[in-house]
Amino acid sequence: NALRAAADMEAYQAAFENLTGSVEVAQGVMQSFSDFASKTPFELKNLVQAGIQLKAFGFSTDELIPRLKEVGNLVAAFGDFSQEKLEQVVRAMGRLRAGGPTGEAFESLRRFGITPQVLAQQAGLKMTGRGEIQESPEKVLAALSSLIEKRYGGMMDRLSQTVKGKASNLLDALFQTFAKIGTPFLPAIK
Repeated sequence: NALRAAADMEAYQAAFENLTGSVEVAQGVMQSFSDFASKTPFELKNLVQAGIQLKAFGFSTDELIPRLKEVGNLVAAFGDFSQEKLEQVVRAMGRLRAGGPTGEAFESLRRFGITPQVLAQQAGLKMTGRGEIQESPEKVLAALSSLIEKRYGGMMDRLSQTVKGKASNLLDALFQTFAKIGTPFLPAIK
C-alpha cells in the first residue's frame, strides 16, 4: 500500500536524521541506499534497517554502504536474502567494532564459515590461549573485510542476476514507487 510505503520511508529518513543530526545528510544517505539497493538482491527496507543498526553501532555515514556491501556479499554467498541474516552479520560487526571479547560476534560469523582461528590465520592476527583475537577493533574489522572480499566478493552481483534476485529488485521497485505515490498524502494524515 502506498501510504504504508511512504510512512516507512519517512520513518527511515527520520531515523537517519536522528543518527546523523542533519536532514541533508540523511537525504543523501537515503539516496545512496536507494541506488545501492537497485544493484543488489536485497530489498531497500532491509538494507536501510541494517544501515540504521550499523550507524547506531558507531560506523560513520561514509562506512555504511561499503560495510553493507561486505555484509551483503557474505549473506548472499549462502543464498539467503533475509533481514534476519543481514542483522546477524551487522550485529557481529557492531560487537567487533565495540572491542572487548569477540566470542558473541564470532558465534554469529561461525554460521558463515568465519571463525577467530580462520580470521587470525588469514590475516596474521594475534590470539590468546583461549582462542580470542587480541587485536584492535579496527584491525579485526579490516581483516574481516579482507576475508569477506577474498572469499565472497561479487556474490550480491551474481545473485542479483538470478530469478530470485530479479524478483527482489522488482518488489523493491514497487515499494519505492508506492512510497513516491503515497508521500504527497502524508501531510493530510498528520
